[in-house]
Amino acid sequence: MDKNFEKNASAQNNTAAAGNTKNPTRAQSEKKHRNVEPCKIDHTNDTIIITKDFAKKANNPLNAEFKYFAALRQSFPGYKVVARTAKPSGSRPSMKGLSDKFMKHHILVLHQNDIAEYERQKEISEAFKCPHMYMRKWFDKKYPNWREYAVRDAA
Repeated sequence: MDKNFEKNASAQNNTAAAGNTKNPTRAQSEKKHRNVEPCKIDHTNDTIIITKDFAKKANNPLNAEFKYFAALRQSFPGYKVVARTAKPSGSRPSMKGLSDKFMKHHILVLHQNDIAEYERQKEISEAFKCPHMYMRKWFDKKYPNWREYAVRDAA
């Protein structure tokens, strides 16, 4: 138990030294999750729309969410409960098939003069957290019509 206390104390000291006064775990979770309401009442369709996380928490009678959900059900007894679904973006083009092997082959076959730049960009990408993502963005920007040459799956 003393080890956990020491870890938490050192983590708080590190964040305080960096000028961050928030709890580090809370700050990280705030970045990851968007500001989504846990439940919403749709009076036009007589539904209560809840998130998946809220539904999970509302299953435990010891949680505040359980009491809140029970009060909602009591206030709106005829309303249906519906789980909120995420809307697919669909606007982003697919990068399927854009592997390092494909990028190198594409440059060797169609743009032989650019192989030195590819190797240079490959070295630069190693400094990033996700090198492949860096290479994908670079390649897509440099060769926007690469999809015309990609092998399509027989579906």
